[in-house]
Amino acid sequence: KTGEWLYGYGMANENKTTVEHPTAAEELNYLIHTGALEVDETFNPDAPVTKEEALKVLLKSVTYMYYSSRYDESETTNQTFTDITPDHTLYPFVTRALGMGIIDASNKTFNATASLSNQELAKWLIGALKLNKAAQYSDIYQLNYSDATQVDKDLRGYVALAYEMELLEAENNQLKPKDEVTYAQLAQVIIRLAHKMNEYQIDNY
Repeated sequence: KTGEWLYGYGMANENKTTVEHPTAAEELNYLIHTGALEVDETFNPDAPVTKEEALKVLLKSVTYMYYSSRYDESETTNQTFTDITPDHTLYPFVTRALGMGIIDASNKTFNATASLSNQELAKWLIGALKLNKAAQYSDIYQLNYSDATQVDKDLRGYVALAYEMELLEAENNQLKPKDEVTYAQLAQVIIRLAHKMNEYQIDNY
């Protein structure tokens, strides 16, 4: 009602780091103080985020897996990506993301340490909203942006939906699909996604 940012699940901690940023300070600090994003004094909000870190922050932000011991208990030992074995720290996150449709196993490797691109993030966001089937009809979407030809053909539908739904924002009529996503951008996008998931009544327990 007031428009003030609140800290949920009793996880607010005044001793946690507070960061400054010209456009994403509120979003970043919200994620930090709820425990979804872990930072230290060397944290740079404008640094590229890896796929590993992005997936962790995303799932901690929009699911209840981070707050419930049931999450770890429900894991299996099936291996999907050759570079994410069951003993890998990212394994439970990958398993959960696969089950939710955020990612898929179309590639044999996940490449956890690689930077996340805008078009890859678009696919994750649309997957979280359960719109994968709609996005797969890539030929029906128009991308009226000056760099639309740079979007991978198989990701065209995901990118079109993500920008149409204002989850991602274009700059100067450019999508910049292969640019690296920064922590600041990710924080802003996650807050938008959370609102969309609430609007679509998507629960991820």
